[in-house]
Amino acid sequence: MSTPRIDVIGAGISGLASAYYLARALPDLEIHVWERDRFAGGLAGSFSTADFTVEKFYHHIYRRDLALQALIAECGLGGDLI
Repeated sequence: MSTPRIDVIGAGISGLASAYYLARALPDLEIHVWERDRFAGGLAGSFSTADFTVEKFYHHIYRRDLALQALIAECGLGGDLI
């Protein structure tokens, strides 16, 4: 019998969070995340020049976005949040 598999299309915040929570809830699943760009992040990504880094899209996390803040902290990235 083969391992059940789920394919997640898009490695933006929604796709990555979906894959993360699926992996936690159903550890016996094989999960594949597909992204057409070279890097994950979707609109939350950025690009760099020699002088600065620019976001692909404006992003803001409100104080009331508790679920997103909890996910960021759980992934050990709370200290990187500006």
